[in-house]
Amino acid sequence: MKLLRRNLTPIWYCLYKGRTEAVDEDGNETGEPVITYHDPVKLLCNVSPARGSAQIETFGTLESYDKVIITDDMSCPIKEDTLLFVDKEPEYMDETPVGFDYKVNRVAKSLNHISIAISKVNYRESDIDDTNSTEHSGSDQGDPEVSEVASGEDESFSYGAGE
Repeated sequence: MKLLRRNLTPIWYCLYKGRTEAVDEDGNETGEPVITYHDPVKLLCNVSPARGSAQIETFGTLESYDKVIITDDMSCPIKEDTLLFVDKEPEYMDETPVGFDYKVNRVAKSLNHISIAISKVNYRESDIDDTNSTEHSGSDQGDPEVSEVASGEDESFSYGAGE
């Protein structure tokens, strides 16, 4: 399955990098986990306008998703812990991308293409830990805080649970 060039839409994805301990201004660990992600990468793919029964069959008994992304790039690294900027470009606060608008629900690979079921999230009301990890930080509410992480050559950003 090849994608028509005119149907390709730019999206940006941020791959999960890992979990670290948050550090206070004195350099002491706070015991609060901080999830880090790589910088956004642009990807041209086909984004469905809405969900439908054909997509539901593709992903089996997946409960709910809003759109499906299809790419014929079989080396696409998007997984279920990836953050997405689909309806907008990444916004930056202090050189850190913020305001992602979708999360990945499921990835289905075939011989010639990859289908990715995604759901809309409200960045202000959702906790990163709830939407992208099986582990939970203990915070059920509050805005995710963006914190800088010294990452050497590899540019990344991180989100910590709200206070």
